[in-house]
Amino acid sequence: MTKLKDLHQVVKAWAQCEDVAICQGDVSLRYKDIVALFDYLTGDYFADIKDGSRIALVLPEGVSMATVLMYSFQRYAVLPLTTRYLSEEYASILRDFNIEYVLSSTALAHEELKAACQTVNIPLIVMPPVEAIWTSLKDGTAQPKTNQTKALSDKATGQLLLHTSGTTGKPKRVVLRVEQLMASVEDIQQSYGLTSADRSLTVMPLFHIHGIVAGLLTPLLTGGSLVLLGQGFDVVAFYEALKRYAPTWYSAVPTMHHSIVHYAQARHPAKIAHTLRFIRSSSMALPQVIADGLRQYFAVPVYQAYGMTEAAHQIATQQKDCPNTPASVGYLTGVTVQIRDEATGKPLLAEAKGVIWICSRHVIAHYEGLKPSESGVDSAGFFNTGDIGYLSEAGELFIVSRIKELINKGGEKLSPVEIEEVLLTHPAIDQAVCFALEDAYYGEDVGAAVVLKAGKQASEAAMREYVGYTLSQAKIPRTIYILDQLPKGRTGKLQRIGLEARLKKKIVPN
Repeated sequence: MTKLKDLHQVVKAWAQCEDVAICQGDVSLRYKDIVALFDYLTGDYFADIKDGSRIALVLPEGVSMATVLMYSFQRYAVLPLTTRYLSEEYASILRDFNIEYVLSSTALAHEELKAACQTVNIPLIVMPPVEAIWTSLKDGTAQPKTNQTKALSDKATGQLLLHTSGTTGKPKRVVLRVEQLMASVEDIQQSYGLTSADRSLTVMPLFHIHGIVAGLLTPLLTGGSLVLLGQGFDVVAFYEALKRYAPTWYSAVPTMHHSIVHYAQARHPAKIAHTLRFIRSSSMALPQVIADGLRQYFAVPVYQAYGMTEAAHQIATQQKDCPNTPASVGYLTGVTVQIRDEATGKPLLAEAKGVIWICSRHVIAHYEGLKPSESGVDSAGFFNTGDIGYLSEAGELFIVSRIKELINKGGEKLSPVEIEEVLLTHPAIDQAVCFALEDAYYGEDVGAAVVLKAGKQASEAAMREYVGYTLSQAKIPRTIYILDQLPKGRTGKLQRIGLEARLKKKIVPN
């Protein structure tokens, strides 16, 4: 595969043929159609936005987000966002990233988003769904504001902006350059031997690094194609797309795999007819029972991968034609790993457990606004993942545990600090701490413990409802413990890690 540097030039190269690039429902876009859309966007909705500007996209999951995101990567620093935030959440992240413009769809420019843009005082540009634009282009009714198109530069200047919780639980700003994204795409392509004949069934959201790199960029920049399900994951739609579009692979988080297996189990099929040649799992550990279920019903290899936003997604993966140990996350892909002693920081030998440090061309040098030392990056350019693991003699990476404080709910990483700050605005709450709860479906869910102010009362249901006024549904604690005092460590700091187990031992009788 040619070294990938310029997104638009790669798409234009594939446009020389008639191959389909993106499918969703009855919409089918060829590579040449995407180029036509790019030209129209340049002369219309992006005509007055200077290259390098910081823009946020709040667009429908599917063709609209996929095409506009691909277009924006080349020229702008782009922040893709979910459509489910409330106004305070939008305003906070727009302000944090110094966003200059927000682009949304006529179907999604809701009051919450409008209020956020007014609060932050930035323009909201509203465009029709891309499907409608494409229909207008085909029938000749679409006319851009200007025919003066911006010349493509020899070097892509675009960036991807994403929030991550790092190792402290407080959201940090990750900025990934186009060349870092391209390097990760190359690693994924080589890991699974992807070619232009492959078609991805893309089920991950396109505001998540997993969906952006594995679900969108990898299929398109290898000349293949992708099928989009649209807003949210729906297991029935998954099986319908599996039958209708004949994909050769898909990548998902374990909660989605869980739904796919349970749907099959409920119908007890003797055989599932499909065209998949492999299944990929990433973003959190895949339970063995789910991996076994996938192999049982689909009879294809199931590859577990390990990645993170700060590394432009993939760090390691189980691979074709390799002896993969089921419990491992496979072999390193374009990344150098050191396992270091947590106390001394000294490198450890194979099979020894320690903190995983990584270095590669697609790992960030630091979080935006922070120095390398504040970002967990040492003088040699190694990044502290915050995970505990080890390398086998054969070079396979094993993840033992996560020491991060963020809550990994089905692959969606939630900041406990953000939820605590909302709880602490409740008139009856004096202290609050949020932490991860074990969950059979999501892997982890949100838990909280609070201390009420003297003489004040508040029920768990009332507190959960209060959080829901400010934060989206996924961030509402499943369980809230009301305590006399919060557990603290020796230094007096609140300790989120392992808090659920300590609370159960104290509160729940044997």
